[in-house]
Amino acid sequence: MVVPGKCLGRIIGRNGDTIRQMSRTSKAKVYVDRTCDDYRESERTVTITGTKENIELAKSMIQEKIDDEELFRAKKAVMEANREQRQKPKQHVQDKQSEGRTDMSSSNHDQANGGPELSESPQVHPAVRGWPAGRDYIEVYVSAVANPGLFWVQILSSMSVELDNLVDRITSFYTSEMQQGYDVSNPKTGDLVAAPFENDTSWYRAKVMGVEGATLDLLYVDYGDSGYLPFNQVRRLR
Repeated sequence: MVVPGKCLGRIIGRNGDTIRQMSRTSKAKVYVDRTCDDYRESERTVTITGTKENIELAKSMIQEKIDDEELFRAKKAVMEANREQRQKPKQHVQDKQSEGRTDMSSSNHDQANGGPELSESPQVHPAVRGWPAGRDYIEVYVSAVANPGLFWVQILSSMSVELDNLVDRITSFYTSEMQQGYDVSNPKTGDLVAAPFENDTSWYRAKVMGVEGATLDLLYVDYGDSGYLPFNQVRRLR
């Protein structure tokens, strides 16, 4: 059976756990040649021995892993394309480490799990969920890094789509006439606001990390980006 080299990691699994489980379940011997260094760039042959029924079962299990890998890569490509404009240097994210560490812990859970629904409360309430059952590892997208101990990740799953949908709803609201009356008149450090992002047409949830005259130092809590905006360009969070 010929498989794409890029799928070998998912087929083999951590420490070979996945391929051994396939062999135990199908009762067929499954062997993958791993001697080629550039296996990710070429197709590889998986050798399966056993009865016809056992071989067919093993092939179906391998195909399922191939489909999982292709779906993951497709979702990742879409997410990276959608968020390309949001990527910029994080010059002053590190400066906020001490001030925002406690809040970042909350924001980490929030953004990784897709974020809560829009509500009338200005508070961000993360949806804390347990580790997925039966999973040794999960695929994540790292959207921002301040240092090895402070970074933002998003689980590559339907929950990531929920976060994208939330951004769409926030953008739709704050680019319509409905946003009238949500002006920010007296911003304070710690306030949660809705704000656009530099070179981006979308609106996001942001936390005011500092006030310098008429300029706000903002941390975009769902993605870990940061920036400065005049306070008259942000709005109260609905």
